[in-house]
Amino acid sequence: MDNKKTIGMIAAVLAVAVLFCACANPAVGSPDATGTQTLASPTEPVGTTEAPPVQEPPLDPQVIDAHTLALAQYPEMVKYPYMADSGNDPNTFGMGDDDALTQWTLSLREQTQYRDDYDVQELRGFIKATLPKFLGGAEGENALYSPINIYMALAMLAETADGEGRAQILDLMGVSDMDTLRTRVNAIWNANYRDDGMAKTLFANSLWLNENVIFRQETLDLLAQKYFASSYYGAMGSEQMDQLLHNWMNEQTDNLLKNQIDELKLDPDTVAALVSTLCFHAKWDYGFSKSNTKDGVFHALDGDEPCRMMYQSEPGNYYWADHFSAIGQTFESGGRMWFLLPDEGVTPEELLNDPQTLSFLLSNGAWENQKYLTVNKQIVKFDIEAQINASLILQDLGVTDVFDPEKADFSPLALNPKGFFVEKVLHGARVVTDEEGCKAAAYTIVMVEATAAMPPEDEADFILDRPFIFAITGTDGLPLFIGIVNHPNV
Repeated sequence: MDNKKTIGMIAAVLAVAVLFCACANPAVGSPDATGTQTLASPTEPVGTTEAPPVQEPPLDPQVIDAHTLALAQYPEMVKYPYMADSGNDPNTFGMGDDDALTQWTLSLREQTQYRDDYDVQELRGFIKATLPKFLGGAEGENALYSPINIYMALAMLAETADGEGRAQILDLMGVSDMDTLRTRVNAIWNANYRDDGMAKTLFANSLWLNENVIFRQETLDLLAQKYFASSYYGAMGSEQMDQLLHNWMNEQTDNLLKNQIDELKLDPDTVAALVSTLCFHAKWDYGFSKSNTKDGVFHALDGDEPCRMMYQSEPGNYYWADHFSAIGQTFESGGRMWFLLPDEGVTPEELLNDPQTLSFLLSNGAWENQKYLTVNKQIVKFDIEAQINASLILQDLGVTDVFDPEKADFSPLALNPKGFFVEKVLHGARVVTDEEGCKAAAYTIVMVEATAAMPPEDEADFILDRPFIFAITGTDGLPLFIGIVNHPNV
């Protein structure tokens, strides 16, 4: 898909990379000026021998020019028959006996069966814990994270860890055992998977492995089967390995985070990098007319700044709570982007600790205080970007042992994992909105080394011209992205 075709579409992407480091002597090494743990080179190679050669599979979108230890096989997706280059007339959508349309509709319907294996409310505890940690402390700056992608990355980390480290991860995720976790994550993946030309919701996972370490093939196979994670190995710290990682991540994220991703480097002491991405594209159900977009003023906390404001009036649901009002902008393919506007005098950061905020974000529109009327919308166009080191956040949330080389247990991952530990967790994201939709991207890297008044009877104004919270949710209400806009930057 070229850039012109992605304009006006949602492209939400999160990449999570878990980088494992190893130290021959856990006591060796000291923090550098940035606080990052610097490791001395092991006196001997980690493990004993080079990873065994394997026969390369046929080329596939997931295959790159690197040694492959396990390859994920994605489900076949029936293509939307009215794509721009299909030759079919979109004006005839749904008319007549169209076998292609029938097959496409049935394929989407079949995916809903996976929703029986999970409930969005089961993620409530995880989102409640992570929301204020990842978005709090913005202090007037933009903030953004993807709770479900971080959830996916932690699930894969739990597969590679054992002992108390695994228990701490499961406790944060609100899961009792690994079988439950595998069932839930696999169901979420399959229920939300979409890559049919009309829209995209794609979780792409991979592991990047040090060629001098012997890894457990059964674990890599399980990750490929349950988490659709492909595994590759090569020379850590080499320019070639870094470039392969960059190419893979940029391809999965549609180059939306290229500036951030191209700065990522694998250390020679890195034994494994766990990467998880989420890519989401969708058009608005009812787009904004570009002719109605006008110059406006956004009232930021530190002063007014110019912005571009999109206008639209249409019937819809208007929601309110004690400290905010909200609307949902629906996508053509299902799901919505929610806009939560704090009441005057209330900051978005203050809403993070309001129980009603989380309840609303997980309600999927099933909210008591709502009214169907004509909503006069003024929605600011925005382009926000955020990047954060999440290592301390996860440790503050109770995930500590995997960061400690003396306590971490990564025996499910490798035959000789002594000294393996998570060295760093990085998370970055970007969201862009326009008249036709929005584009969004995010990544995370982990290294192992006053009550709102009821609206009028028939019409309400919703003017998004001051700091607010937004969320992108899937068709089942699953929160894919949540963010704070303090500066629209457009």
